[in-house]
Amino acid sequence: MSEDKELENIYEYDEEQEDDEQEEEFSQIDKDKMFFNICITQLIALVIAIIWGYFGKIFWWNTIFWDISIINSIYIVTGLFVFNAIFYMFRKQLKFMNYDWIIKKIYIPIFGKFNILQCIILSILSGFCEEALFRGVMSVAWGLIISSIVFGLLHLGDKRLIFSGIWIAIIGFCFAYVYKITGNLGISIVAHFLNNFLCFIAVKIIIKENKI
Repeated sequence: MSEDKELENIYEYDEEQEDDEQEEEFSQIDKDKMFFNICITQLIALVIAIIWGYFGKIFWWNTIFWDISIINSIYIVTGLFVFNAIFYMFRKQLKFMNYDWIIKKIYIPIFGKFNILQCIILSILSGFCEEALFRGVMSVAWGLIISSIVFGLLHLGDKRLIFSGIWIAIIGFCFAYVYKITGNLGISIVAHFLNNFLCFIAVKIIIKENKI
């Protein structure tokens, strides 16, 4: 065996060992504690959005309208769901997306712990708080592209999440664009909520059917 091959095998072994340790670490975290920490993180984002909006004179809370145009959220999420479904069905061919790794090592160990009520609460919080900060304030102050890039970067944590981060940045851009052309933050909030909730449900289905 060549030296390069040996180094490659050692690297793969270390990476797998690191994954197992990370998965075990996630599994040992108390569900309620994890739920609480995520909620606090979202509320911090909301506080930042309120303070930034107030002092920056970006009154995003005045742009939330709950009217019939919310139906647009369903169209947006349907498109995102179709693309995610394509990624999942062709995940073996799209290995660079690390789709299986993301589901096995992140989504299931973390989000698989929560019950339906917790999933709903987290979806509502993330939909409202993240849209308030990234679309309501940041997209107005910094523009659609920069705010979307920041949104994607903040979802990274591992080099294998790079393409996932790009996809999340694209989703963020879609939400920001809709907000820009409609002036209704309520649409992107509902779209974000539906997108996250469907992801939670998908994780539950995958766990139940043990398809991975």
